[in-house]
Amino acid sequence: MERHLNIEPQDLSFIYEVKKQSTSSIKLTNKTNQPVAFKVMTTKPKSYCVLPNMGVVLPGSSCDVLVRMKAQEEIPQDRQSRDKFLIQCTAGSPAVTVKNITSEMFNKEVHFVEEFKLGVVFDFPSQPHSSASESSEIHSSPEPAPLQEGRLNYISQ
Repeated sequence: MERHLNIEPQDLSFIYEVKKQSTSSIKLTNKTNQPVAFKVMTTKPKSYCVLPNMGVVLPGSSCDVLVRMKAQEEIPQDRQSRDKFLIQCTAGSPAVTVKNITSEMFNKEVHFVEEFKLGVVFDFPSQPHSSASESSEIHSSPEPAPLQEGRLNYISQ
């Protein structure tokens, strides 16, 4: 079966600078002749703001979803991200609007729901003059970051 939406990019890239927010975007393109409802979720909702986090893409049109990574206090020790995003989409009726999207529409036991998983990549700006202090910052953290509670379990399904 052909996919409802074309989603670009496959991974979200964020410029990672301590105490500065960064923005990335996702382009959703409806390849069908019917409206497609979508919902965006993340494994770290306190770190990201997604606008819009749900909506409708009309037939043959596109929608840009902005994802803002909130300012972070420190650089991750391994400079890697384990954050993930999940985009769910389902074909809607011709009258579907953002106001009448319900969680029931994304119930996989009742409706055909496509899921797309996107990873997160951090891009660290090169700062040759501060590389010594940057590397000492990375190693100065005495313990690894704590595990996040309330983590969504949809990624492992």
